[in-house]
Amino acid sequence: MAKRKRIITKKISQNIETDPYAYVVNNASVQTRKLKSEDVGFFVTIYGDKHYILRFSSEDDSGKRREGISIKETVDLIFRSIKHIIYYIFKENSFNPINFPTSTERKKRIVLVNKIDIEEDLNVVVEIHFDSIDVYEFTIITAMKIDNFNIADGQFYLEFYKENSILKQFVRKEERIVDRFDN
Repeated sequence: MAKRKRIITKKISQNIETDPYAYVVNNASVQTRKLKSEDVGFFVTIYGDKHYILRFSSEDDSGKRREGISIKETVDLIFRSIKHIIYYIFKENSFNPINFPTSTERKKRIVLVNKIDIEEDLNVVVEIHFDSIDVYEFTIITAMKIDNFNIADGQFYLEFYKENSILKQFVRKEERIVDRFDN
């Protein structure tokens, strides 16, 4: 029996449409067929607690207004954090910062810490509440621009470094790295 000739593959520089019935490799299997892709977005409403609003709009007891905690800065940090929060909810069993209306436990809060291109860290304390299957409320409880923000025992906090993040938890007066996302 004669050997068959070697098959020479050529690179094609044009865009080739993929066969919708072809089996492809995905993260679960080497033979899958894509059935559908869809953006399943949800609606987010951001509120500011009176405590937070007064901190940046009024002077405190010493006659100073808190700088660097404007609505734009804090809301931008929240929107940047949403995908990271969802990532950690799916990945870490111990992490779920969402409050549900039927819950009788103490309200869960998360601290978002912006460590990007600023002199001092921007710390934003947020409560996330489930409203309906595709509607969530984020409430800014307070915000401070300070490097040594006081974190409560058991509290989760999410630090942002450009596109990366680190989820930490303060446990028995010690900082514990729970997980990290490196883009």
